[in-house]
Amino acid sequence: MDPLSDVLSLLRPLSQVSGGLDAGGAWAIRYGRYEGIKCYAVLAGSCWLRVQGVRRPVRMDAGDCFLLPRGCSFVLASTLSVRPVPADEVWANARHGDVLRCGCGSELFLVGSHFDLGREHGAMLLGALPPVIRVREAAARDVLAWSIQRMRQELGERRPGSALMVQHLGNMILVQALRQYLVDENAGGANWLRALGDTQIGAAITAMHEAPERAWTLPQLAKIASMSRSVFALRFHEKVGVTPRAYLTRWRMLLAAERLTTSRDVIATVASSLGYESESAFSLAFKKVLGSSPRRYALRRRASRATE
Repeated sequence: MDPLSDVLSLLRPLSQVSGGLDAGGAWAIRYGRYEGIKCYAVLAGSCWLRVQGVRRPVRMDAGDCFLLPRGCSFVLASTLSVRPVPADEVWANARHGDVLRCGCGSELFLVGSHFDLGREHGAMLLGALPPVIRVREAAARDVLAWSIQRMRQELGERRPGSALMVQHLGNMILVQALRQYLVDENAGGANWLRALGDTQIGAAITAMHEAPERAWTLPQLAKIASMSRSVFALRFHEKVGVTPRAYLTRWRMLLAAERLTTSRDVIATVASSLGYESESAFSLAFKKVLGSSPRRYALRRRASRATE
């Protein structure tokens, strides 16, 4: 698989909730902090988005799609002067696939999905992304249009299998929005996702994903990227925000965490499969990245999965 598919597969949601909002008049809803990533698309009308920690509110219009990957609290509103109502109250009796009517309705229609990715993986892989990712390019909107319109239809008709259709459409919208972000020249910041839009740096990341057990050296990765060693090291850090070695270590530890949680492999086997010659060296790296020994992590995650 390609790196984006690798990461999204590793981030497979613990749960997903999708639905629609039909709003009109004066209204405002405050959403609290959450785990995972939220993805929204405005089908009709417009609204204001105000995200905690972001200086300026953003006006979202019909055709806009936006992601909220950092778990920050936020407000959706008709105008910023309206006092917001907590989302827990508004959505108290809603189910997956429901369309909520807020105010008099008929002025705004918005669809959205919440992907709960789990605390460890979600924080590590999404924490470097900006708090708001907005898809504005006309071409990207056209690509998203079919999925968004299909989701609206499924939410409205409630035909047999609609809940599953909405879930898969939510996944499609998420991937399409992330694809647009990684090639958006106006998007700032250094992170692994933006780096995938760089052909040369993306090639080096792909190589590390394809063979994480390999003892990659800077010259080897620079050669794959068709760059000198010094230029590659500088550009990788500028694009990704960390060194190639740090990125490889983090990716290895995320793979290790997944295997320790979902497989019966012992720690020594996992360590060897990811290129570590000794269990002790692997354990040190694991604890540095994830803050826990492999053994404690595996016991905690397996106990957590047993109660889910």
